[in-house]
Amino acid sequence: MFDNKKVLQIISYLLSLNGNKMDKLKLIKELYLIDRMSINEDNSSISGDDFFSMKYGPVLSMTLNIINDIPNDNSWSEYLKLEDNKSLILIKPFDEGMLSKRDKYFINEYKRRP
Repeated sequence: MFDNKKVLQIISYLLSLNGNKMDKLKLIKELYLIDRMSINEDNSSISGDDFFSMKYGPVLSMTLNIINDIPNDNSWSEYLKLEDNKSLILIKPFDEGMLSKRDKYFINEYKRRP
């Protein structure tokens, strides 16, 4: 089940591993690939989001919708800024309390892969 706050924590953690800024497309793809890895290895999604097929490949549906709505001052705009609709910037870290060791394992494991 999709949890808005948990996905914000996943994004905040991922951005913190990337100098607090990432290309939006790269971030969206990494989130999808991390979720796929989690499902493939553990039969469980870390995001709880649904996959949606788009022109440049699958994405996390609700997550992409919320990221695209950041300029309209949604609930994530206190923590994230969308710059020129291309880069996502972490402007305020979000508490990682909902991220389990397992969640962080999959994020870190993905980031370690070449």
